[in-house]
Amino acid sequence: MKNRKLATKSFLCVIIFGMVIFTITLSNNSIKSQKNLKIGSQTNAINKVNYQSAAFENRGDGSNSLSNLLDAVVGITSTDNDSSTQSVGSGFIVSENGYIATNYHVVGTPYSNLSIAFSNGKVMHGKMLWGDPILDLAIVKVDATGLTPAILGDAKTLIQGQPAYAIGNPLGLQFQRTVTSGIISALNRTITVEYEGEDVFMEDLIQTDASINPGNSGGPLANSDGAVVGINTVKVSSAEGIGFAVPINIIKPIIDSFVKTGSFKTPYVGIYGYDKNMAQYLNQNFNHNIGVMIASIESNSPAEKAGFLIGDIITHINKKPVNTMLEVREIIYSAIPGDEVIFTVIRNSKLQEIKITL
Repeated sequence: MKNRKLATKSFLCVIIFGMVIFTITLSNNSIKSQKNLKIGSQTNAINKVNYQSAAFENRGDGSNSLSNLLDAVVGITSTDNDSSTQSVGSGFIVSENGYIATNYHVVGTPYSNLSIAFSNGKVMHGKMLWGDPILDLAIVKVDATGLTPAILGDAKTLIQGQPAYAIGNPLGLQFQRTVTSGIISALNRTITVEYEGEDVFMEDLIQTDASINPGNSGGPLANSDGAVVGINTVKVSSAEGIGFAVPINIIKPIIDSFVKTGSFKTPYVGIYGYDKNMAQYLNQNFNHNIGVMIASIESNSPAEKAGFLIGDIITHINKKPVNTMLEVREIIYSAIPGDEVIFTVIRNSKLQEIKITL
């Protein structure tokens, strides 16, 4: 298998929205990278996800210990059906009834044999239910109830320079649940990574100098209150203290859907876009301080049928302002296929609303 690493050329990834800010070389953060995807389903969900209350956001006084989060962190071992090859990474419990969040490259098929190691020493079989190789996110399910999930924070409240803690299983389960500390080095980073021989883009990432080593992939990045604000995904191999995490917000609606309904179906729009920073990087004309510009529209997509045009600038979705790809995805993923969504766009210097059925 090929490692998930930062690439060295530009490529517009085939995903709802996607662009790039800079290019560097990265090492794989699980012991071995995986490819492809198998989607399943699970029923009998329990409606219980822990979210951090606004009163605790970014207090930074350590009043809420990391100990509870440590108990929610799991080790994930994937074994190839065709060989004894194994990949060891991390994940964390997100619901009482056994849903676990991790990286796609930690559990991607052809690995159907997933062993989930819990803090109490118990090992259970896990099944991958959903995954996105571009976002590098996945949901795994174990047949268990009464688990204590991690508290999920809000990445939108993060401030550059605030403390951050990475938790995972560096170099395998021998050093499981290792905690490393650092700060939030930067926000809204976009990088180019290699996936199956192609260069694809990961946007709106959290940059941190908390040590992220091989095996940390899929583990939580937490704030001082022990709430998860990101999912550790990749690090720079050619520099010290440069790692990245996917903001927790993007997977929240996916977790909610699984916990409430036992499944998640990815809504499809069919447009590619970028924000002002990306437009400047690509030398594109973007004369607005807000919104996301549509750069491409797929043929016969819901977006084309609804009348979107290249150059339209999306400012709101269902009356909620959007300025980054993360914000667009978070709103779209909170809907389901068949829902009608209202986009507010700037076209020819005028605001107009476009209704689209996902």
